[in-house]
Amino acid sequence: MRQTWRDQIRPLVAAVIARVGTDDMKALRLALIDARPSWVSGASWMTKVWRDEVNQQLGIKAERKRVEAQQKELASGQTYLFEDEQAATSA
Repeated sequence: MRQTWRDQIRPLVAAVIARVGTDDMKALRLALIDARPSWVSGASWMTKVWRDEVNQQLGIKAERKRVEAQQKELASGQTYLFEDEQAATSA
């Protein structure tokens, strides 16, 4: 079975996170940059996969989605608030 780019990148990122830890995020980011293989360079698809995998393993992606969902929920509630207010004033 063929491995995807993500399958090849996942253990590299996990090893760096395990070695460095998440207490000092600046040191972790520098270690991740140093650990990036040469075939993951420049503005390419592999760089996007690398960054996405780093964010996923650090929980940044999940946190971002949670915040976006919360903001969307708040925004939708505002719509209902204004609709209720308009209905009350027009009646």
